[in-house]
Amino acid sequence: MDLIMSSVSKRFSLSKVLSSTNVFSPVKGVNALLFTIAIISLIVADSALADEERAFPVDDFHSLSVAKDVSVSVICGSAPMVIAKGHKDVLDDLDIDQSNGTLSISNDGEDPGIFSSKHLDISVITNKPIDDIQAIMGSQLQAHPCAISDKNLHVVASMGADVKIEGKVQYLNAEFSMGANFNEKESDLQIERANVDAAMGVNAFLCGAKYVSGEQAAGTLLNIGQDTQQNISTAMGAAVSKSGCS
Repeated sequence: MDLIMSSVSKRFSLSKVLSSTNVFSPVKGVNALLFTIAIISLIVADSALADEERAFPVDDFHSLSVAKDVSVSVICGSAPMVIAKGHKDVLDDLDIDQSNGTLSISNDGEDPGIFSSKHLDISVITNKPIDDIQAIMGSQLQAHPCAISDKNLHVVASMGADVKIEGKVQYLNAEFSMGANFNEKESDLQIERANVDAAMGVNAFLCGAKYVSGEQAAGTLLNIGQDTQQNISTAMGAAVSKSGCS
């Protein structure tokens, strides 16, 4: 009899605990499911809005400037054009300007919401080689070999910008600063001569350069090839490395 009463008491206690914690509450389960469905619906709806693409015809240009959280791919085509993809609200505020042969692209849109991004993916089509590139404020730029000048190329990257360029250049004049990144170990950029001035946390790869000169300061790291000749001054924690290209 005591054994039966003990068993009944344990079952009653377990039932009471489960009831008090709502572990198996049908209402709680339904509410959680409805909440999940609502969140997924918002994400899907917002993603659909973010897929808008717009084309902007532009005049011929030889210089390109990009800014503010854009990913830019520079390619070659028969007619110059800018193709941008992103959230409608951000595209509405995309600033595209041309002056004296320079095409300037700036993402001036506000953040459209918690499930969206003000980031824009942009294709820049050029019908002539570019000899001047500027990327700032978190922008990312990748230029295909046909899109850059094979003679003189000027590159400025600053404020967290990430620039990748491939091809062949006779002379590169570069200015990097404030956390900018230039190329990677695997990047195929062949340079006859380069002058690079860099400061404040820059990481740059010139593995395919034959000769590099310039000044490095304030925590920069310039990676050059094993056979690269150099005349580079360093100060305040800057370094020139050949192991990074190995």
